[in-house]
Amino acid sequence: MVTDMLDDVQILGVTCRDMAHVVAKIKRDLLYDCLTALDTTPGRECFWSEREPTGLIVTFSTADFTKLPDADRSFDLGLYDPPHLAGLGKDSYFRDRYGSYSAKDQRRTITAGARETWRISAIGMIAKVTDHVNCARYKRQSGAYDLSVAC
Repeated sequence: MVTDMLDDVQILGVTCRDMAHVVAKIKRDLLYDCLTALDTTPGRECFWSEREPTGLIVTFSTADFTKLPDADRSFDLGLYDPPHLAGLGKDSYFRDRYGSYSAKDQRRTITAGARETWRISAIGMIAKVTDHVNCARYKRQSGAYDLSVAC
């Protein structure tokens, strides 16, 4: 389970237990004005579930995260965890649950999703990217994209 790997993640000097804890800490200390959030992550509640109260009213989107139907600035906060495993086979468990796309489209897809999540956000956005190994190759996503240029 992904949340088990977050034991040593530090956010603002506090060890975080799971993504709900991360979201709660960021919201409490940096985005305290946020009341509503849209989770644009593919796969319902795969980014996080509210095991720790965040003080947010969260809507889970079922729309294509690269083409959201929501109006500009319609939520205070956008939550985004793009599918990071590109090129998964048609019978892959992870493809079925989170989605996939071709490796050559990965950068474009992640950037398009970030742009859309930022567009619907009035105050801020939390994006979770994952450095990982896929097809025996290390894939770096943290710090890999200058989203300020893309948005």
